[in-house]
Amino acid sequence: DELLKYVFGSCFVGLRCLIYWPDVGLYKSGSISSYDDRMRLWQINYDGDDNEWLDLVKDQDRVMVMDENEMDWIPYHYCRPLSLTRYLERRKNLEPSNSTWTPQESNEQISSDSWYCSYLARGLLDECYHTQSHEAFHKLREAHLVRALTLSIAKVKYMHRGFNIGETNEIKHFERLLLEVEEFLRLNLADSG
Repeated sequence: DELLKYVFGSCFVGLRCLIYWPDVGLYKSGSISSYDDRMRLWQINYDGDDNEWLDLVKDQDRVMVMDENEMDWIPYHYCRPLSLTRYLERRKNLEPSNSTWTPQESNEQISSDSWYCSYLARGLLDECYHTQSHEAFHKLREAHLVRALTLSIAKVKYMHRGFNIGETNEIKHFERLLLEVEEFLRLNLADSG
């Protein structure tokens, strides 16, 4: 399935994306503007005039894309543009037992991961608020909880798409906590920069 994303690389052009930057612990938003099939790289134009070439398959752990159907962020490895979906559906008729686009995690595992990230984020945030130390801030940033929470929320929504799960208390809790972590990191990065 990873090789198919290179073959269908141009299908991702035009999608909105979030790229996680581990140095600051936050995502940068942008758009996938082109694909070079010889180099197997996608050009990302970030909001704010920056751009870079990335191998989205190699860096898929830090990439989220806007799902065209659900209008919500999903992990890159869940993304299936229409032409790729059609190809896979044709292949499914030839190989009905192929599990190529089946998510490997169960609903219980994803929910458990989400609660664990939430627990960890709350503890590290509380430590930052109480101690107001640089060490606590660095621990929060180095835990990469923005990435982990964003992925967890996206996976829960993806696994339950069509069930209006965005309104549940669990999702609201995770989203509020994610916003609090992002805001805390932005404020402290601005103060330290």
